[in-house]
Amino acid sequence: MRFICGKFRRRVYWKVAVEKTAAVLDYMDSVAVAADYSFVDLGLPSGTLWATENTDGTLQLHDYRDARGRYLGLLPSREQFQELIDLCKWDWDRERKEFVITGPSGASISLPAAGSFYNRHRRAYGKEGYYWTSTMSEGRKGHAWYLFMFSFPHMRWENLENKGMLMTDEYFFYLNEFSVRFVYPKLKEKNGKSDI
Repeated sequence: MRFICGKFRRRVYWKVAVEKTAAVLDYMDSVAVAADYSFVDLGLPSGTLWATENTDGTLQLHDYRDARGRYLGLLPSREQFQELIDLCKWDWDRERKEFVITGPSGASISLPAAGSFYNRHRRAYGKEGYYWTSTMSEGRKGHAWYLFMFSFPHMRWENLENKGMLMTDEYFFYLNEFSVRFVYPKLKEKNGKSDI
């Protein structure tokens, strides 16, 4: 019985070690990818740094499995996007077809309305934007949370407090391709200087 228990414990330890190693490798891959992007401190309470551009350019869209598989460590969570909605100023740029988002620090980023890709067709380019989060839907299998934003007067929703943007998990993620914007955690400061 002692031998069986010991063997079982070794299996558990091995599984945990493999999972931790995979997590470390994913983090290292994220750091390597992030090195090719510039990040901005918007002055948010979470300390989240937001990339100044979308992955692989404005027009590039990703299906959810591809986004999670390649960029999981850099995908914003549902909470991080909600913080962006709640605490930042959003202004629609008609010429560039994008939202300019200004944070408490005065710094800003822009999120292009690159539309989505569905059934082999791009839809609503220049009018709507869809951005994946890392957060899977709790009660809807095959769904994930994403930021949906749209320009006025292109669309008006009744009782929508946030003018032109909201978080939802409406669409089945296997059938859609959305934009991806990276985030990066702000490291703790040492001697008044940030590690980043």
